[in-house]
Amino acid sequence: MWSILCSALAFPSGNSESWREAMKDQFFADYLERLENLQHRLHKEVQDLPAETMDWSPGPAMNPKMNSVAVLLGVI
Repeated sequence: MWSILCSALAFPSGNSESWREAMKDQFFADYLERLENLQHRLHKEVQDLPAETMDWSPGPAMNPKMNSVAVLLGVI
């Protein structure tokens, strides 16, 4: 019965170490999926912004090392 339940949940049966590994793998798979969804939503939101907006940065008055919106989005 236990092996049927484990296979239905897509987790390996057996020792607790393999169970922990499966949980860790699922956690990171879910986390990566969430990050990819957020990245997609962000790029979708800014795709139609004008170039002037993408090139804006607080400039030397605030901090000369601050990046433009376009640079920040490029990192993401």
